Amino acid sequence: MREPTQEWELYRPVVLWTANRDRYFGEGATLDFGADGELIVRENGLTVWSTGTAGKGVTEMCITNLGNLLLRNSTDHIIWQSFDSPSDTFPIQVAFKPGNRLVSWASPKDSSQGSYSLAMEENRLALYFNS
Repeated sequence: MREPTQEWELYRPVVLWTANRDRYFGEGATLDFGADGELIVRENGLTVWSTGTAGKGVTEMCITNLGNLLLRNSTDHIIWQSFDSPSDTFPIQVAFKPGNRLVSWASPKDSSQGSYSLAMEENRLALYFNS
C-alpha cells in the first residue's frame, strides 16, 4: 500500500512595487507618514523619495489584499497608489492602463531598471529593449 503524499507549492516573495528603484536606501533610512499626508523616505535627514501628496487631504495609508499601497482622504478617495507606478510585476485583477510601464530588473538581485520594458501606449502594447 502506498503512503499518501503531500505536495507543497512554494512561492517566492514577489516585489510588486519599489520606491526609487534605481537607488538603494541605507540602513539609516526612515519611512515617515507626515501629518500633511506626505509619505517620505529620508536618509541621513535628506528626502530621497516622496509621494508628492502634501496638502492633498490624505488621512490614511493602507495596503489592499492585492498588495496596492494606498493613500486616501477622509471620503476614501485614492490620492496616491503604488499600482500607478508598477516595477516589473503587475498582479491579476488590476488594469494595465495607457501610461503604465513594466520594467525588468537589472538582475535577479538588483531591482534597478533592466533592459526590457512593456508599455501600454494609446493605441498599442509595446515591448522595448534598451541596450
